[in-house]
Amino acid sequence: VSQFPQFTAQNCSWSSIFEMVKQPSLLWACWHPCNLGGYQTIKQLWAAWHEGMIINGVGQMPPLLLIEQEWGGIKDCSTHKGCHQTWQPHNDNNASGLHFLFCSFICNTILSEVTVVTIHVLL
Repeated sequence: VSQFPQFTAQNCSWSSIFEMVKQPSLLWACWHPCNLGGYQTIKQLWAAWHEGMIINGVGQMPPLLLIEQEWGGIKDCSTHKGCHQTWQPHNDNNASGLHFLFCSFICNTILSEVTVVTIHVLL
């Protein structure tokens, strides 16, 4: 029987919670990004990336940015090959495609727009 960790004021940050995770690939089932069409606005997509999505009646998911910083692009110790998203299921083309589209959209569209807006504000 699995026991859940007891959360206190000292260990309730996302980084503390991430330290307790032993199998990050199991997180994909509940924390993966939606299809791009699942976000009604750019603001919702950005919130999922930067703040974490709200789950009605449950709470809030961690920001996808923090998940990527923790488990994205870590070398796969089992194969010793390149970079592997350790929180993404292995050999799942749908997960790979979804992850790629979401991250590409964030990096190529939203972050470039933020940079352009920031430059205009600075000028």
